[in-house]
Amino acid sequence: MNTSVALVRSDFTVDTLDSALSQFLTFKLRMDTYAIPLGHVREIIQYRDVTVVPMMPSCVRGVINLRGNVIPVVDLEVRFGHKSREPGQRSVILILEMRVEDEYHIYGVVVDAVSDVMALSADDIRPTPSFGNGLHNEFILGVAKPNGVVMLILAVPKILLFDK
Repeated sequence: MNTSVALVRSDFTVDTLDSALSQFLTFKLRMDTYAIPLGHVREIIQYRDVTVVPMMPSCVRGVINLRGNVIPVVDLEVRFGHKSREPGQRSVILILEMRVEDEYHIYGVVVDAVSDVMALSADDIRPTPSFGNGLHNEFILGVAKPNGVVMLILAVPKILLFDK
């Protein structure tokens, strides 16, 4: 798959949702469905081997060369606390862009498969449920249930910026 998605820069947060429809890219990781605001998606590329970088956090698989740009690649499974697996035949790397202060940063994230582009309104998205004291849900922007399937909408800056 060498699908490409046009980039629309976005600083999407739950506070920017209004009654208008917002576009989300949905994808699979293990058996679960996730979504990210389409404005963060620069392109989708077929999975390729990465170059391992010493002393990186375990969720960073390494880097790839994408048309002359060195892009760090994050393993979302490891980032979410699972063990790393070898990518499958349908695995892709989502090339995501986000703004931090006045700079744009590009990252790759490995997912099992891309599902769809979906339009959701603010009414379709529920707030993140409380998981109790000590449990963190900062990765989750909200929850949607299209067709009765629970889908977590991820906060892109939270999944890509980390200290460890």
